[in-house]
Amino acid sequence: MTKYEADSLKPRDKVFWTDPDEGACSRWYEIKKILVVDQDQVVIEEPDGSRLDCPASELSFVEVD
Repeated sequence: MTKYEADSLKPRDKVFWTDPDEGACSRWYEIKKILVVDQDQVVIEEPDGSRLDCPASELSFVEVD
């Protein structure tokens, strides 16, 4: 995902985070709040309060039926 794509994310969107450590902790995230900082750094807060801070390039869109 690019910074431009990350800028378009909004609450309730879902994204998949690909862990750069051989995918050991990769998983999907539901966005409660999102903040795009600097060049492409993204901070996502989930409804349960957990947070992810990563480059936008580690995220991908999740298709929801």
